This record gives sequence, structure tokens and C-alpha cells, in this order.
Amino acid sequence: KFKKAVDVIHALEFYQKSGQLQPNTLFASFNIDDLCIRFSHEQAINALERFLNAYIPDHHIQGMTIDTILQLVRLVLENQYFIYHNKLYQQTMGGASGSPLTIPLVYIYLFYWQQDLMNDLVPKNQLFVRYQDEAFITWNRSEDQLHTLLVTVNSQFPQLMWNTTSIGSKIHFRDIELGHHHGLLYTQ
Repeated sequence: KFKKAVDVIHALEFYQKSGQLQPNTLFASFNIDDLCIRFSHEQAINALERFLNAYIPDHHIQGMTIDTILQLVRLVLENQYFIYHNKLYQQTMGGASGSPLTIPLVYIYLFYWQQDLMNDLVPKNQLFVRYQDEAFITWNRSEDQLHTLLVTVNSQFPQLMWNTTSIGSKIHFRDIELGHHHGLLYTQ
């Protein structure tokens, strides 16, 4: 879990000690623009259903079935409205940023999405770190292959979601600068 910047540094130190940090290793940092409003309702419901079925063995929470919970979440998502310039609009993507439902739903959605990404990165001995709406990966292949991966990742969303902020041997992630010089890690 990455709750603090120091956790990221420890992960990179382990990555280096295990021999994965190479002179050609690229770091890529990216963030999610407008995290709360970019997710598809249907994809979020599917992720929530997958999550509840995986982690609620008796399929009941406080007397409610998973189906009831999913119906209630769908009801909330499909009935979000807002007023803009004196006109009423229905929110068809994402959720209200102030809603207690939105952030947990987004994180469950991202949890399953990032598992798919990690299934691609782990066999290649790459590091993936996400903290809320920011992430970075290590990459020991070509920059063109990295761009292809990032395009593929973004294609899984109904609209562009990940905004690549930096690619190179040095990046800024959270409040630290991470980099390496010929495979030797440094932080500032």
C-alpha cells in the first residue's frame, strides 16, 4: 500500500536491489483528470458486482442482497442531476464528487482496471504505483512500446482518462522527484 511518499521510495529501493532498475529504465507518471466524472456507470456497476461477489461470501450486507445493493447504486447513478446556467442536466458519466458513493465506487473500478494492467506489467518485472488519482510505472522496454501500452490502457475507458505527465529517467510523483542515473536510484 502506498499511503506516503516514503512507501514509493521503499518500493523503488526494493526494485533496484532486486536488479530490475536498469540503465535504460524509464519512469512514466500519469494522473487521472476529473476522476469522479470520467467513469462509465455500467463499468462501475460491473466492478462493484465483481468486488461484492469476491469479498462478501454470504452475499448479504446488513440484510441486503448483492442484487439489491447493485439496484440501489444503479438507481443513484442513473438519477443524478445538476443545474447549469438555469438548465437541468442528467449526469450520465461518473458521479457527484461530494457523494459518499462516488469515491469508493471509483476506487473499486480502478482496483479491477489496475489488476488487468498489472497482469501485463508483473511478468515483465515492472513496478506500478497508484496513489488516488496519480500513478507511475517503471518500464525496461522501448519508449515506443510504453506509449503503445499507455494508448491501450486509455482505450479501456469511454473517454481519455489517463494523462501522461512525464516519461524519462526522472519524474515527479506526489511531492518527490524520483530518478536514476545509469541504474542508480536517487530521490529529492
